[in-house]
Amino acid sequence: MLKILNFKSLLEKKIQINETTYELYYRVPIDFEYKAGQFVVIKFNPTYTRAYSIVEVKDNLLKLLIDVKPMGLASKYFIDTKINDEINILGPYGIFNIKNVVENKVFIATGSGIAPFIPMIYSLINDNSFNGSIYLLFGTRTSELDIAYIYFKDIDSSKFKYVQCVTREDPINEYSFKGRVNTVVSDILDNKYSNLNIDINNTEFYLCGSNEMINDTTVVLKSLGVSNIFMEKYG
Repeated sequence: MLKILNFKSLLEKKIQINETTYELYYRVPIDFEYKAGQFVVIKFNPTYTRAYSIVEVKDNLLKLLIDVKPMGLASKYFIDTKINDEINILGPYGIFNIKNVVENKVFIATGSGIAPFIPMIYSLINDNSFNGSIYLLFGTRTSELDIAYIYFKDIDSSKFKYVQCVTREDPINEYSFKGRVNTVVSDILDNKYSNLNIDINNTEFYLCGSNEMINDTTVVLKSLGVSNIFMEKYG
């Protein structure tokens, strides 16, 4: 079992990805270890905490992907926080990780729900013993608002396909489809797209994002006979 730490950390870097999304980088102790898909708890004050999935830990810098769209106490804190501001971090926690019950993987996300999938997907791509297929379906209103693509655009692997599900503009390429993720995944599994072929009996489905997206997509998957479904709800 990985050791759970409780430590203070300074904000070392802050990058605004788009109007409502930030990357934040915090220094972690040298003995900080995590499994892809786990999260940390950020304590803003003695009575208020929030959990955030770990995007990456590199050179002892913890990267978090923060969506401030909810505009709660945490959102306002992250909008205003500056370099060298101190917070308390606890973790890692969580069991939302790769199960390997069957070989192939489909990851379905919206918004900052992409965060735990970034290390999970990279761990599979870099695993020479993994011979399955990896699909990522990301839901976005427009290509410009697609925050997930920046993390996967440089992947050159026959194992991996990035599938964009866009609702407010026309698709941009052969792996971009019009509609919400639950609609697109239903069409894929109904074999409506000749360039995508997913065997539901040999595939694990991982969902992360809003409660609404997860609930709607779970209904679709179960109605089509999918049994290997794993999820993490945000909000």
